[in-house]
Amino acid sequence: MDSLTGDDSTIDIDTISLLEIELIGKAFWELEPYLREKARDFASRLILQFSQSTFGNTHKRSTYVSKPLSRSEEFLELDVESTLEAKIDNPSGNPIPWVYQRRTSRTPVVLLVDTSFSMTGFKLVMAGTVAATLARLVPMPDLCIIGFSKRPYDVKRFDEDITPYHLIARVLKLTPSGYTNIAQALKVGRQLIADFPFDSKLVLLSDAEPTSGPNPFVEASKLPSLDVLLFPGGNEWVAKRLTLEARKGKLLKLSKISLIPNTLQTLFSSS
Repeated sequence: MDSLTGDDSTIDIDTISLLEIELIGKAFWELEPYLREKARDFASRLILQFSQSTFGNTHKRSTYVSKPLSRSEEFLELDVESTLEAKIDNPSGNPIPWVYQRRTSRTPVVLLVDTSFSMTGFKLVMAGTVAATLARLVPMPDLCIIGFSKRPYDVKRFDEDITPYHLIARVLKLTPSGYTNIAQALKVGRQLIADFPFDSKLVLLSDAEPTSGPNPFVEASKLPSLDVLLFPGGNEWVAKRLTLEARKGKLLKLSKISLIPNTLQTLFSSS
């Protein structure tokens, strides 16, 4: 049985080519609802196996180091057991010797996924592949995904430790609709990365065609960094301007699903 999906079925990525994954994406919204659900599950499995063929069957996990620190200093979680042991060893200690778990990963990632009406079909499959790749490059609890059209909304929160399959399935269940409010998405992303006093990544996945909301360049200028993954056919001028308005950032143009892993690895290796 597949430990990630709880299913007995398997798919041979050599039999189902990447071209066929793209075809599923392009035909997805033309299907009847009951077939669409089956196609979504099928595409999720294909993307998962493509990811596994690229990175192997494991994904990066958080590891922890326990030490007394101020919670504001690190990306931390309270280590209850170690804190109790420290209190027993020093019952009169004042203040209480709180002990936190520090993740060795110090690059939390916020992915802003454009889900406006123009994101149907192939682009949504590309978004699922981007999410699958990020799940291999950073620990799952350090990854946050926000979908947005006219307004932002949660897709996957920090500290949710779900399987890559379920992450892909969540992205493929998104329903493209509405206008593109990039400025509001960047504002929410800025608020999320502000919680971390060390390097973090804010990544915008979009066609960079703002059709709603305030000027996105103003919001981009408030960011410490912004990387833009541009969908095929997107507005390269707007995307580049967004990265220039931020203090630092890169524009990476997506073209084929097969190139997404290498593209994102370049983004992380050059940070």
